[in-house]
Amino acid sequence: METLLELMGQPAPNFSLTDLNGNAVSLAQWRGKPVLLNFFKSTCPWNQAEMPKLGEVYRRHADLEVQVFGVVVGKDDETSAARFAAEKGLDFPLAVDTQKTVRELYPLRRVPTLVLIDAAGNIQRVYEGASEQLAGIVEQTLLAAARGDQPPDYYLVGSG
Repeated sequence: METLLELMGQPAPNFSLTDLNGNAVSLAQWRGKPVLLNFFKSTCPWNQAEMPKLGEVYRRHADLEVQVFGVVVGKDDETSAARFAAEKGLDFPLAVDTQKTVRELYPLRRVPTLVLIDAAGNIQRVYEGASEQLAGIVEQTLLAAARGDQPPDYYLVGSG
């Protein structure tokens, strides 16, 4: 099986999920703008610590033409994911990958994993794992994606 890092530069696999508000969401609907996929699970200690910071970054840059989308993996269901999102102040759209279809398309080795998809629909950058500087990396990535610049290249330590 390929790893996400090996998929960089290739077309991002399309998927369809239902977000926590009951809306159908597919990756294809955002074609033409950069997308930052955020794979996480609420039981991961790194995710519990970092997700509020990522929520702040998203709110600060909500006007950018970059779509942020959270894909909840692991044992979460819609109820636990919604509770986690409310507790951590996550304003970006989220969906739970209950059937593990997205996780099969995007072979995750750890969480958090962030995947930046460019406006043409190609995987431009993959960040696997956690870092004390994760919020700053995400902020730099969002700004670079909005400008059409190369995003930063970081190697993060592994976690869940």
